[in-house]
Amino acid sequence: MQNLQLFFKKNPDKKIAFVKAGKNYNDKYLNKYNETNIQNINDDKDLEFTAKWKEMKKPFKKLRNEKDTFMRCYICGKQLNDIYVKDIEHYRPKGSKNNTKERQYWWLAFDYENYYISCADCNRAEKKMLSLF
Repeated sequence: MQNLQLFFKKNPDKKIAFVKAGKNYNDKYLNKYNETNIQNINDDKDLEFTAKWKEMKKPFKKLRNEKDTFMRCYICGKQLNDIYVKDIEHYRPKGSKNNTKERQYWWLAFDYENYYISCADCNRAEKKMLSLF
């Protein structure tokens, strides 16, 4: 997310709360799904990507600051508001759950540090563009 480091520098209390929420999220999902997916890879099964990352929307929304409304789409830079924060995206793509050749960064699928927010328009455009390849 653009300007996140600068925002945290100005608002260290928000960083503490965000990191705490992120670590709780990782504790809840990261190891569980990584163990499941390692077993699935060994058994030549589909990867499990149950959409839990949507839970990180609340911690992202809590980063807002009335003086410093930095929250922008990571892709286009459009100002986001509470209503418009719709999409949590993976910085490094998790890959396809069904295609063993496109497993990419599956081990980061549930790591909060691999997430960013985007506007719905960019998210749709990005997914459409990736489907062409």
